[in-house]
Amino acid sequence: MRNELVLLLQRALPTWNKLADHYRQSGYLTQKLKRKMNRLGQVQPKVIPLLVIAGNSHYFLKNRPKQAEYLEQAQENAVKVYGKDHPVMLMILLNLATALRGPRNYRQIALLNQALVISRQIFGITHPLTGIILINLKNACTKVNDRTGALKHGKNAYEIFKKFFGETHTFCKNSKGKYF
Repeated sequence: MRNELVLLLQRALPTWNKLADHYRQSGYLTQKLKRKMNRLGQVQPKVIPLLVIAGNSHYFLKNRPKQAEYLEQAQENAVKVYGKDHPVMLMILLNLATALRGPRNYRQIALLNQALVISRQIFGITHPLTGIILINLKNACTKVNDRTGALKHGKNAYEIFKKFFGETHTFCKNSKGKYF
């Protein structure tokens, strides 16, 4: 019994320590972000990465509403600083879509469509990142029972991955899904 308890604690302690580190990190980042925003103003290029990092630190804490709040603020600031088609916007949109994933979330689909447009402008129609966004769109369409959207995005992703990685690659298998 005692050995089992020791083994259980040895397995659990690293996880607890990581979780405590994430709590400390999110608190530290929030304080640093507030100081920087007060000093520089809210709409500054230096504030945007801090908002993204603060938001993503809440991902590990499974606090999606707080994560989405920081990422939405980063999105607003990035539009003002960089414009709607900047690569920074692509990163923010993908992170925000991840924060908002869930059943029947049409906002996630809208964000992924925006990210797809930016990805195609920056990297081209047949880039693997564009394929990954298409896979995420396929999954989001599946959750809202949009079979035609899921089929379209899955086929497009399949063609991209087949070209880059070959038909036997995991990405090709995942892009097929259950629709074709």
